[in-house]
Amino acid sequence: MSSLEKIENAWRQFCNFDEDDGSISYLTSQSEWLKIAPDHELISQAGPNGPVYLILSGKLKSVRYSRNGHEIWLSEIKPGTLVGEISALTDQVRSSHIIATAASEVIKINNQVFTQTLKTSGQFGYSVSRMLANRLKHTSTLLEELMSLETGNRLHAELMRLARPSAEDTELYIVDTAPTVSELATRIHTTRETASRELSKLIQRGLVKREPTRMLIVVPASRNA
Repeated sequence: MSSLEKIENAWRQFCNFDEDDGSISYLTSQSEWLKIAPDHELISQAGPNGPVYLILSGKLKSVRYSRNGHEIWLSEIKPGTLVGEISALTDQVRSSHIIATAASEVIKINNQVFTQTLKTSGQFGYSVSRMLANRLKHTSTLLEELMSLETGNRLHAELMRLARPSAEDTELYIVDTAPTVSELATRIHTTRETASRELSKLIQRGLVKREPTRMLIVVPASRNA
């Protein structure tokens, strides 16, 4: 499959198009396929309005930095997601840093191409709106946890978001690549010391099991019911 065909398929999947109303052909012709290395900064906070990117593979993170240089975790960005669309929609500077945490592939389009397609394609506009609504829902969940849950419960909830269900045990979830304590602390907005202490408590309670490269998260069946 050529890169042009891959780009076309990616846009078709994002928009959930069965047939092209002209938008897929237009987006494909205006797209650029990019490979980015780990730690590459795709977008800089407070940078000028610019391209919009569709994430194809890999993993990225959205963060901000405080005046003292502390990293503030916002979200993990997975394939099938747009980034850079907010500044394109508002015509304002970038609101966060977007940094690759693994080797990734993205499609790049001009911000004017993005806004023009929104105006001319109802299906594209619906797909973007749905993505933004899901992002808002996720953000609301995180804020609710931050305001209402104790640190240990927030840590357990974050580990569950990173995990996948075990095929053998309905009470077991697996985090294939165990995050560092520092990364977990950043994700739940606490100190490394507090995250380490709360993780130890979860391990003592049998809710988390650490293996050399992964973590096992236990959720009793009664809590899943």
